[in-house]
Amino acid sequence: MVNFTHLHVHSHYSVLDGMSKVPDLVNKAMKTGMYALALTDHGNMYGIKDFVDTVNGVNKKTKEKIKEQEKILAKEDATEEEKANATQKIEELKKQIFKPIIGIEAYCARRGLKLKDKDYREASPETGKMKIVDNSGYHLILLAKNKKGYQNLCKLSSIAFIDGYYGEKAEEERRRRRTGDLVKRVRTLRDRTERRVEAQREELLEAGKRDYYRECGDIITTNIHAMKKGDRVLKAFDYYSENGSEREISLDPLKTPQENAAWYYKSYTKLKNAVTHLTREIEKGEREVYYLDSVLDELSRASTLREAMAIREELEAAGVIRSGGGKKKELGRREGPMRFISSTGTLIRVGRNNLENDRLTLKDSAATDVWLHAQKIHGSHAVISCAGSQPDEATLSEAASLAAWFSQGRDSGKVPVDYALVKHVKKPSGARPGMVIYTNYRTVIARPDGELCERLRQK
Repeated sequence: MVNFTHLHVHSHYSVLDGMSKVPDLVNKAMKTGMYALALTDHGNMYGIKDFVDTVNGVNKKTKEKIKEQEKILAKEDATEEEKANATQKIEELKKQIFKPIIGIEAYCARRGLKLKDKDYREASPETGKMKIVDNSGYHLILLAKNKKGYQNLCKLSSIAFIDGYYGEKAEEERRRRRTGDLVKRVRTLRDRTERRVEAQREELLEAGKRDYYRECGDIITTNIHAMKKGDRVLKAFDYYSENGSEREISLDPLKTPQENAAWYYKSYTKLKNAVTHLTREIEKGEREVYYLDSVLDELSRASTLREAMAIREELEAAGVIRSGGGKKKELGRREGPMRFISSTGTLIRVGRNNLENDRLTLKDSAATDVWLHAQKIHGSHAVISCAGSQPDEATLSEAASLAAWFSQGRDSGKVPVDYALVKHVKKPSGARPGMVIYTNYRTVIARPDGELCERLRQK
């Protein structure tokens, strides 16, 4: 019978894919005349020590038998026949030395260790149907040739767990926790600001009645000869009414008629000044609510801890929240804008947050580059680096799709996207990060496309 060695074996360390314990596998292999076996558990090397310890225990007995035969060979008085028999047994026993082959059935990512996009799909070569590529990986058997090979397998297995599984989960947990904290703080600030604006609107509505107080002061002054201190109500002809009716005016009995008139005039002046102040404060509050809404939109699209911490840095720089001190260390270097290459080879850059939008549009782009933004909703700035030439239709369409994808309109079927030359985009004095005004623009209807985004993303 031809010798056979199994190089793909799972033990009970392969969860849901193996039931045999390591000692049972070794014993079964030896009983069938198989004196080598590769242990290749799914995605781990947990069973290797158990495997080697079991094999060493089995081989120890065989090696003791070999030593007994070697003693016979070493005897000076041993006959030729005894030596021949001992030599033959040693050869037979050496064949019974079990060889443990250390391996692993590795999971190989289809596109990359960090690429796990549930929106990225490709057609299956077998069925032709679209499927989520990163949901599964390729299986690959790796065997250690020697000690160095074993060390390499240990490193690969550790990297897979630390960077590909636990590390990613830990970072995702930190990202979710930090993003959640930021969302809670920003939403609290946003709601508080909106309540303040609503209260100011009510005050402004009340201030709109300021003419009533001036009219009351005038009527009191006209009838002051018929009034005295202690009066609680003045009923007099209302020469401001269209039908000439009587007006009833409340008075403070502790004040003189002159003091009551002065109180109404003072109330009028106060409300008149309040209109200017409240109008200014309401506009400021509305801009703040708009800005905080844009930050919430950014946080909803932050996919990494670094992106979340960059948004935190933006909020600290804008004075919206206090500096987190040592927490800035988690940010590390700035990632810079996302980079995409259109189907015709043109670079398209997309900002990740408001600060990056400002840098991309106002500092890092040429005046003749083309700027894009989803119309009237929050989203990222996109810039086509076209070196002064008119971008081709395909590039413009793809850039508009990217601008729509990285906006509040991501879940919409169609999104209007405005585009203009960068030189027509300006930042108002004192405006919050990411806030710009633009002129000389055109509008194109774009479809948010996650698959296109991944296809064009610069690797």
